[in-house]
Amino acid sequence: MRKLVMLGALLLAGAGVSWALSPYVTVSESGMGKDGAEMAVHVGARGWSSVQAVHVDVEYDPSGLSLVGFEAGDLFGEPLVFGPYDRAERQVVDVQVASLSGPVSAGEAEVGVIRFRVLDGSRATVRVVSLETAGADWSVESHVSYANAVGVTGTPRATRLLGGAPNPFNPETEVRFELAERGEVSVSVYDVSGREVRRLVEGVREAGVHGVVWDGRSDGGASVSSGVYFVRFQAGSKVEAKRLTLIR
Repeated sequence: MRKLVMLGALLLAGAGVSWALSPYVTVSESGMGKDGAEMAVHVGARGWSSVQAVHVDVEYDPSGLSLVGFEAGDLFGEPLVFGPYDRAERQVVDVQVASLSGPVSAGEAEVGVIRFRVLDGSRATVRVVSLETAGADWSVESHVSYANAVGVTGTPRATRLLGGAPNPFNPETEVRFELAERGEVSVSVYDVSGREVRRLVEGVREAGVHGVVWDGRSDGGASVSSGVYFVRFQAGSKVEAKRLTLIR
């Protein structure tokens, strides 16, 4: 009973944003996006640490998608699943998954797959709006908001820099970006003086969500000092920069 009560608290509690987790969503589908096809939304994250339960909210357009069901992923070996609950009035599906065999830590693992039926391919878009975790005592430990919108083909609708996660970080962070179409991409890290410290990406990349790890080293392989850095992203005419904080 305590597990059920605390999992309920996980759904209701508010918590500060934690950068320990880096959530992601990928999409696969059959039928080339045609009406009636099935769309599988894979929800996962990198950086799991002593997690006992997870709650995920996925936003969708009910005029474009209809909920079919949920399958637990590989995060928990013996999962207890609550949901999926279709909150069509809020355009959200939420699901909770808990471990019955103790807390889990993993570099990368999937919470599960939410399946939809495509009603209108032009409106078949989903995004993870929040991901909450609970630890061994069943209290809320992290709350991560994420706004990675993808269509039925898994192609982002916009080209943009998502930033680094975790941030602040030590010893490494993953810089993620989205490409709406194939093209030349450049991603570099600069110090506060404007000097390029590390070139992370240079070349053509396919449309989709991409990630590259910066290990806190320069192009020459030397460890850089603690402090504030900036990651600069350029794809065509799109140029963005975001702040990174390295703590040694």
